[in-house]
Amino acid sequence: MRNTVLGIVLLFLPLFAFAETHYISKTGSDTYPYTSWATAADSIQKGINAASYGDTVRVGAGTYQEYRITMTSGIYLIGKGIDSTIIDAHLFWVHPDSIVDVIYGADSSSIEGFKIIGNGSNSLDGILDPFGVPMRFIKMNRFVKCYGGMFIRKCPEIVNNLIDSCDQGIFLGPYCTSLIQNNTITNCSEGIEGAFSPKYPQIVKNVIHTVLRAVAIQLNDSLFMTNNLVYDVTQMNSVGVGEPSYTKKQVIENNTISGNRFYEVLISAGDSDIRNNIVTGGPTGILSVGSGTVLTIGYNDLWDNTENYGSWNGGDIDTSLGGNIYLDPMFLGGGDYHLQYASPCINSGDPNIKDPDSSRSDMGCYGGTLGETYTYQDYPPKAPDSLSAVSESTVIILSWKPNSESDLSHYLVYKDSIAGFIPDTFKIVANIPKDSSTFQDPAFVLGRTYYYRLSAWDLTGHRSEYSDELEVKATSVDEYTEEENRPPMYQLFQNYPNPFNSSTVIWYYLPDVGYQPAEVEITIYNLLGKTVKSLVNERQYPGEHKLTWDAKDDLGKEAASGIYFYRLKVSGIQLAKPKKIVLLR
Repeated sequence: MRNTVLGIVLLFLPLFAFAETHYISKTGSDTYPYTSWATAADSIQKGINAASYGDTVRVGAGTYQEYRITMTSGIYLIGKGIDSTIIDAHLFWVHPDSIVDVIYGADSSSIEGFKIIGNGSNSLDGILDPFGVPMRFIKMNRFVKCYGGMFIRKCPEIVNNLIDSCDQGIFLGPYCTSLIQNNTITNCSEGIEGAFSPKYPQIVKNVIHTVLRAVAIQLNDSLFMTNNLVYDVTQMNSVGVGEPSYTKKQVIENNTISGNRFYEVLISAGDSDIRNNIVTGGPTGILSVGSGTVLTIGYNDLWDNTENYGSWNGGDIDTSLGGNIYLDPMFLGGGDYHLQYASPCINSGDPNIKDPDSSRSDMGCYGGTLGETYTYQDYPPKAPDSLSAVSESTVIILSWKPNSESDLSHYLVYKDSIAGFIPDTFKIVANIPKDSSTFQDPAFVLGRTYYYRLSAWDLTGHRSEYSDELEVKATSVDEYTEEENRPPMYQLFQNYPNPFNSSTVIWYYLPDVGYQPAEVEITIYNLLGKTVKSLVNERQYPGEHKLTWDAKDDLGKEAASGIYFYRLKVSGIQLAKPKKIVLLR
């Protein structure tokens, strides 16, 4: 009876209960079935051919010059790590009309711990998984100079891989349901690309940088994209997802997308929920594409974009959720996108989403449920930039680019008559409030040369580095000491905040030239050139002036959301370039 029961138990044990391990190395005896390091095979393909479903194939350190390695269903291929076990296919020529691969996957197979080198051509993929059946996972590998690091149809887990200098980092084929997590993709044409209806890709906590386009997912069923860091995208849009009439729902949450100066930063088609992101540095921050597309946008920081929102071909943007801000996120800098202590993005995300420490979510890739807990560093402000001067008969006017830190307190102006001077308390000539970026110095002697520097201070007493030194020769007529980047005598500054939804501040500077007081006009007009609001139409004396527009027209009615411009005229002459202003209701 005991033997019968044992036989029944054995009958129902899975096949992999008797799994073996096969070995490949440069020092084994190449003795089949390669079940020890001593008898290890001399090629990866030999070890795989000896394996059955559930077996492990271990590959020792060394460089293996193979390609078109074909996996066996259900096996686990594992190397010693990306610095030790290298599959080098760069010497193999592949016909340009063919697309083959270094490793061809198999149903339920897994790959870990290899550096895979392609031949730099447009025909050799790092890993290609089989059509219709999923691999288990691809993790902790490095792909270099492949056409596609991975061409994935259904592999459920792609985690902790490095992909460098490939044409396409990860290409998602039909019906892909992959979890793509903790991968780093750099120096590629495409970071993550997908077409032909990837089913429900989950793009989580990846770092994608120095690429032409970071994420391009089309014709997808739905998408979950969270906690990714995307920066230094050099040509195409940073993130472009979905397509109208195909896409069901996008969730784009807690990403940091920065540094695309050429195209739109985040493009979405199909209904999307976009929240808790930081989107910076693009001509358009978020672009809604396609008739019937509605982007629900809330609790994002949009900063330093030429325009923060855009619509193309009938796309719509819904900001009624609220919570969006338009402030410097205050990254640590130097390629580190963690937030500084005084960042306005801390605890400013959707209040219904929590950080890992159970506080309200931060915006950006390190916030939200899948974010991380870290200590916020309290850095000093950046050094004041673009210091320039105009010398007039009675005053030297300094101006500079305003600092954007949320915890900025004030500026100190230092002056000396000796070049290369070291700023100290005895050389301070002015304490300038944070809301101003000009200083008028009447204390000079005509014909002499003076030197100025600036520092910026925050609310906790941190001082910035000093600005570059500026040389100014005091003259009786308006002369510029700098041949390049000469500021206009009449200055019209960018309004703040921009975009805005209730009121915004405009400030401008009038020099002491001509008949005073001067006839000054400040006018808001729309895209058609029609006047919306006359803000100033009076004589004003020289100096810095500030005013507020309450988003109402000359009849007292609320102006509609949209793009407007404001211009400065003095005595009927436009003396400064108009500025764009964005009103969002």
